[in-house]
Amino acid sequence: MASIQVSPSPAMVDEKLTIIVKGLNVGSKVTIRSFVTEGRFKFEAHAHYVVDHRGEIHIAEQPSHGGTYTGVEPMGLFWGMQSCPGQRQGIRYMKLDVTTPASTTLSLHKGHLDTSTLQDDQPITTTTVDRWYMAKNVQRIPIRHGRIRGVLFKPKGPGPFPGVIDLFGAAGGCIQIRAALLASHGFAAFALAFFGYEDLPKAAWNLDCEYFEEAVDYFSGIYYIETGGIGVVGVSTGAMVALLIASLYPDKISAVVSISGPVAMFPFPLLLKGEVMEYIGWEFDRVQKGPDGGYMMRYAADSLQIAPEGAKIKVEKARNLLLIYGDADLDWPTDEHTSEAIKRLDAHGHHGYKMLCYHGAGHLIEPPYAPTTSVSFFKGEVIAWGGTPKPHADAMEDSWKHILEFLSNHIGYGTLNTEYSWIKSLL
Repeated sequence: MASIQVSPSPAMVDEKLTIIVKGLNVGSKVTIRSFVTEGRFKFEAHAHYVVDHRGEIHIAEQPSHGGTYTGVEPMGLFWGMQSCPGQRQGIRYMKLDVTTPASTTLSLHKGHLDTSTLQDDQPITTTTVDRWYMAKNVQRIPIRHGRIRGVLFKPKGPGPFPGVIDLFGAAGGCIQIRAALLASHGFAAFALAFFGYEDLPKAAWNLDCEYFEEAVDYFSGIYYIETGGIGVVGVSTGAMVALLIASLYPDKISAVVSISGPVAMFPFPLLLKGEVMEYIGWEFDRVQKGPDGGYMMRYAADSLQIAPEGAKIKVEKARNLLLIYGDADLDWPTDEHTSEAIKRLDAHGHHGYKMLCYHGAGHLIEPPYAPTTSVSFFKGEVIAWGGTPKPHADAMEDSWKHILEFLSNHIGYGTLNTEYSWIKSLL
């Protein structure tokens, strides 16, 4: 009898899994498929294998000869997922409810099959693995304090815990995947919403910088947050905000992680003490269509060479910085902006920074092993984010290790090992 064995199971989403298929005929050709649903959307990956001399397939040792990825890829069945046929263009995988697992079905099929054939093929055997963003020993606490809104995740217990504010980008709302995962590594992480959520402004135009200062003060003042300064992690527009508040309030913020972030105000102005801040101009007429049909927004923004000095973030005033970007970003000229940031930092003798540039990675560098996304439906249009699946997946895996280490070095201990003790309590 053929069987699919997965270890560990259940698992955290940033854990590398061991997948072994046993009980097969030596030399036979098979397809292994992964499938997950999120809301009304469906995603899958599949890979073609040839059974080894043991009558087994070891995903971490043997190459895929075709499918949605090729080569030896231990987690290719997860980062290689694509939207299933029949859905609209630009469907992006995003786990919305972190209190439930991403339940992924792995199925084994005879022969080397393609996506369309797999939809109706009867599998030889199946198994399901539950992968979590939020560990069992983590508390999820919705926050409504004054005008501050968001969701806080913390390990159970009195603490103190190193504190991190987590910011996503122009999609708005309150995306909680990274904060839940950070808390699972021993941090208290606050997924801070700043527009498009509950009673917050519907759009990001003219947001008040004091809102973020209030959030920093509130979060830092919670009794179970480690004293001495917190960290801020942001991606895209959230990275811009992270860099801005780290430069405005360096005595309160010890470390900032900028992922694919501009180092100048864009694409909308913010208010600082009631005054509109300068920001970079942009023209939609300069937007180009990418090879996958998505809009490449990176060409819309004015160059930093002609940007007003007041629009540029004074990154040299921030304390410790980790700047992460991909050189295939089609949404934002992160290469130009990161170069500008480093010039400013070096010119001011600032040595508390680290830069990670990933070749072939696009804009959406998220926690590891999630399905990679080069284009997606966003604000009524299909946007090109850039990146090629394999190098982008490598960037997500590698950068996550650096983010955890950087935060632990600058704001507190965290839990860097991948031995999630809570999993053992479930088995």
